[in-house]
Amino acid sequence: MTYPRRGHAVIFNNYWFAEHSLRDGTDTDVVNLQRTLGMLGFKVTVHKDLTAPEMEVKMKELARDDHSNADCFFAVFLSHGAEGGIFGKIGFSRYDALTGDFHRGDICKTLVGKPKIFIIQVHVLLICM
Repeated sequence: MTYPRRGHAVIFNNYWFAEHSLRDGTDTDVVNLQRTLGMLGFKVTVHKDLTAPEMEVKMKELARDDHSNADCFFAVFLSHGAEGGIFGKIGFSRYDALTGDFHRGDICKTLVGKPKIFIIQVHVLLICM
């Protein structure tokens, strides 16, 4: 990689949910991810138990950050999910609402031409209506 910094790695770790079961073991995943991403040179930030709207706001803020001295951007979502999206501790976010701004050069200017990596590890819930 060619920039002074590897980049920012953000982990969204949702353990507690208002309407779903707890996600046992997720904190172990976070520790392992923090260690591995740190060894790879990322600045790692962890957000725990955010609501769906809070995750969306945070991702929109991150897309607008200055990444000009970074090689890439890395985000991990550990949560419950259903078709098309992820649950926050309260609410549901569609994938495009979380990641869409990163694919728009007019919004995420300093990541144009750079990798934007999103890992989504969810326990898929079957929702019957």
